[in-house]
Amino acid sequence: MKYKCPKCDNTTYEIGEMKATGGTLSKIFVTKHIKQTMRTFTFVILCILLFGAQTTFGQNKTDIIIGSQFIIKSSILNEERTCLISIPDSYNDSTEVAKKYPIIILLDGYTHFKTASGIVHFMSSNRNRNNLMPESIIIAIKNVDRERDFTVTKIKTLN
Repeated sequence: MKYKCPKCDNTTYEIGEMKATGGTLSKIFVTKHIKQTMRTFTFVILCILLFGAQTTFGQNKTDIIIGSQFIIKSSILNEERTCLISIPDSYNDSTEVAKKYPIIILLDGYTHFKTASGIVHFMSSNRNRNNLMPESIIIAIKNVDRERDFTVTKIKTLN
């Protein structure tokens, strides 16, 4: 059997010898380049892992907490209500112990708590020099049954 190279029309060859022609991809698979290719591949993987770990562990985890929650038991409604509370930054400042804060009570508390807290904090922030309103304590009451709580179903009249 005679072999003829389709690219260069060469008919001579030796058994056990491999030759490749072409671009970069074909050179990657040539036996003498495998060792260098593996070194380069190992180096690239090591760099990806090293820099990937650096960006992962380089993040400082600092939570921004806008409030806390507590549960109250209503003897009139005969149920428990969850309340969310947000206090101003200066509330825990030891130099302002005698300071009094207005209270804002939100119904539909779960829906409006984050928005109202952000707006109040921004409008009363000394850091932004806004001072458009006094620093306030926000108490938001979550609903159990919104339709029952906010709609009138029966009107009692005296006749």
